[in-house]
Amino acid sequence: MISYARLKLLALCLFWCLTSTAELPIGIYEGLLGNSGAALSDSTAPSMYNASLLARRKVGGYSYSGSTLETTTLSIDSEKSTSSTLVPGYMSSVMIGEFYNHELYVVPLLETQLNLDFVNSDASNTYSTNTILNLTSIRVGYSFAFRRFPFAFGFTAVSTEQKTDSISEANPISSDDLISVSKTESLAKSLDVAFTFSGHHQFGGYTFGYQYLSRAWRLTESADAELTTYLPGTASTLTKSTSSVNQTPPSSLSSELRIGQGFFSNGHEFTTDTFLSEDPEKQNSYDTYQSFGYRMVSKNEHQVLVGFRQKLGVGIKHFGQASYYSCGYSWKNRGNRSVVGLYYSIDESDNFSSSAGITFGSEYFF
Repeated sequence: MISYARLKLLALCLFWCLTSTAELPIGIYEGLLGNSGAALSDSTAPSMYNASLLARRKVGGYSYSGSTLETTTLSIDSEKSTSSTLVPGYMSSVMIGEFYNHELYVVPLLETQLNLDFVNSDASNTYSTNTILNLTSIRVGYSFAFRRFPFAFGFTAVSTEQKTDSISEANPISSDDLISVSKTESLAKSLDVAFTFSGHHQFGGYTFGYQYLSRAWRLTESADAELTTYLPGTASTLTKSTSSVNQTPPSSLSSELRIGQGFFSNGHEFTTDTFLSEDPEKQNSYDTYQSFGYRMVSKNEHQVLVGFRQKLGVGIKHFGQASYYSCGYSWKNRGNRSVVGLYYSIDESDNFSSSAGITFGSEYFF
């Protein structure tokens, strides 16, 4: 019904969408600084980068960021798929206490639908397949930092849901034969929990920071799939058969380590992060990313931000093969700060995938 190349594209779409959060902007500042923020002077998404930076906060506030007009392109062999969607971003509430600063946050890592159409033919049949992928992944958590000691703990949970509806048809070129149809429906869910610990050390205008996310503990999972096939029977009927097929649950949340350095002087800030993310299929094997960011702050609180991130490793043959680029502008109005920017990511390390869009966000102080 469907060629192997198309099956690979379907698997690539699913895998890329569930891991693409590493290439999307997270945080009002951090997302425009190449997704670096482990040692940022005023973090807007501390629980994702370094929760101990909460200790620097003097006032509480609400933060929201997102990306819109986000366009994704995936291709493998001769197949290509493009989709556009609105991706919500980092939402949090920071509370200032006497001994601790706290943050509650929600990150919709993924909320999208992909519609994939494939057509192929051979000497005897024409094959067509329509697949709809509904993918949702949400991360929620809580972090607290000691105000007098640069250290923090956090707890996080990730809920993931993958739903697939696919219909394949085989149309014989000879009109004397009947059409064959197969329909696949699958649903996979999971809930993982993990913890984080983080810290930072400041020496004048220099900051060193780090955060570790543990491997997840799976609380619950389910995976069901059903294949229904309609085969030619008599000249006017089709024979229906239904069977269960194996369905793999979503991958568990992998461990992560982020180490960052920041330099701030006279309204100029440079930040760089080394980010290691464990391969979900190969434990103790890590993908490595290096990010760089620059921010210029004017006297009237206007800011210009630029950032870049590069994936490192054996599969990377040249600079820019798997990269993330971002830039933006920020301004402050009384009790809130806003930001708007652009980002673009590309990954040609295996097949081709790219993502581009506009990101925006605001932080309200109280």
